[in-house]
Amino acid sequence: MYMTISAFFRGLGPVLGFILSSACLAFYEDPGCPPEYDSEDPRWIGAWWIGFIVLAGFQLVFTAPLLLFPKQIRKSPDATTTFHESGIFAAMFRLFRNPIYMFHLFSQIFKWFGILGYFNYLPKYVQEQFRVSASSAALYGGSLPIALSLLAALFGGVTIRYWKPDTRLLTLLMFLLEIATVVLILALGLFKCEAPDYTVGANEAMSRCVDPNDKTFSLAIYQGATALFGSSKKLDSFYADNEDGDGNIVENPKYTPKNGSIKLSGDHIEKLAKFNSS
Repeated sequence: MYMTISAFFRGLGPVLGFILSSACLAFYEDPGCPPEYDSEDPRWIGAWWIGFIVLAGFQLVFTAPLLLFPKQIRKSPDATTTFHESGIFAAMFRLFRNPIYMFHLFSQIFKWFGILGYFNYLPKYVQEQFRVSASSAALYGGSLPIALSLLAALFGGVTIRYWKPDTRLLTLLMFLLEIATVVLILALGLFKCEAPDYTVGANEAMSRCVDPNDKTFSLAIYQGATALFGSSKKLDSFYADNEDGDGNIVENPKYTPKNGSIKLSGDHIEKLAKFNSS
């Protein structure tokens, strides 16, 4: 029971950490100057730095009392310590010769190698696949899975403490739970979601090397410029390709870029920045 409670409270740290990150990412990086778009926009950058300030404050509060301890702790005259290295090695060899323990140990190692790789990228996957904000992804993909795992571990510890099954029955239950875990993980492959809306295809920037002196930008840079300046309408109303093949830039408020390339020089980008701020 002690091991169960200890593991439960150790796992509360990551849960509270993901909840804190979810709360911080709900605010903009500069809370005093929030943008026009919301937190579900890909351009949104959450206030990640707030979490470090909060954690630093907690560390200061809980570590400051350590200064009150004396430099040396008084030793009890009756305390005796016996240590035999041969006993430790003998106990280790007994564990290595236990097939049930060794197979269970290797099963846990291989299982967690796979699950941890999946879990580390779960919040980002939830954000990209389901089009949610980084704050919601940290909450759903980080804190909830860990919290459910902690509840399962707590339930198992309480059950073993009060039910007290014998060794064979406990081993059988562990085997059945491992089989259920494998089946549920394989069942995740049956779920299908729509592919994310990514633009696929070659463009001018991908097919050639851009001369830094030329500073010509393709449609990909056009999309980046729209993200930088906040609105594609402002960009379209200022400069657009007239599709004559010469790469000339003309003003055309009604133009909507298609698969062709639109070229903006460095001077145009600088003028566009002034136009956008006006």
